[in-house]
Amino acid sequence: MMIDTQMINTDCVAWMGQQPDQSQDIILTSPPYNLDLDYGHYRDLIPDYRHWLAQWIDQGCRLLRNTGRFIINIQPKYSDRAPYHHWIHHIMEKNRMIWYGERIWQKNNITGYRGAAGSMGRSSKPYLWYSTEYVQVFCKENLYRPCSAEQSLLTMPEQTAWAKDHIWNIAPVRQQRHPAQMPEQLVERCLKLFARRGDQVLDPFAGVGTTMRVCERLGLDSTGCEIDPDYVKSWQEARHDTKRED
Repeated sequence: MMIDTQMINTDCVAWMGQQPDQSQDIILTSPPYNLDLDYGHYRDLIPDYRHWLAQWIDQGCRLLRNTGRFIINIQPKYSDRAPYHHWIHHIMEKNRMIWYGERIWQKNNITGYRGAAGSMGRSSKPYLWYSTEYVQVFCKENLYRPCSAEQSLLTMPEQTAWAKDHIWNIAPVRQQRHPAQMPEQLVERCLKLFARRGDQVLDPFAGVGTTMRVCERLGLDSTGCEIDPDYVKSWQEARHDTKRED
C-alpha cells in the first residue's frame, strides 16, 4: 500500500485556513515555545503568543473529524510565568474539545540546580526548575473512537506500559538539525496510542519531519507544514537518502 507523505513549505495558519472541514484524523505537533530560539529563517519570538496559539488551534479543531485526536507537546515559559499548557486547555474548551488526558515527558536533562541570586536557602523567591514537558491530548465530540484489531497500531504490552505510567522517561534529541526536535520515541508512542491504520495525520510545525518519518514507518498518511525552507530541504534529502538505502 502506498503511503501519502507531504511536507509543505508554508505558514500553517494560512494553509490550514484553506483546507476543508473534518479532513484530518490526528493532529500531532510541538509548536515553537516563544523562547527566542534560533530556528534559522524563523524567529521564535511572537508578541501575542496566546492569540497566535488560538489561531492555529482553532483551525486544527475545525479540520479534525469527529472522534479525532489533537495532541500537543508544549513546555510553559516559566521565566515569564506563562503557563502555555493551561492556555491551550482554555482554547480547546472554547472549541468544545474534550480533554482526554496528558503525559509528562521527563527529559532528565538537568544535571545541577542553581537558584536565583539572593534566594538560595531562603523562601523569598525560590526558583522552580523543570526538566519536563507536557503532552496534552484532546478529542473531538467523543472519547470513544472505534478501532478494530486490524486497524490497531498498538500491542497490549505497549498499552500497559504507556497508559499506566503518566511520566514518560525519554531522552531529548542530541543533534543539531533543529534546536527543539521531538524524539521519534515520543511521536511513536502518541501515534500508537491514539491513531489507527488509515488515518490522516497533520503536523502544523513539522520541523525536520519527525512526525512524517514516524508516520511512514507506521504506515500512516501524513502532511507537515513547515515555514523554514531549509528544514523542508533537510527532510527531503534525508528521505531521499533513506529510500536509496532501501
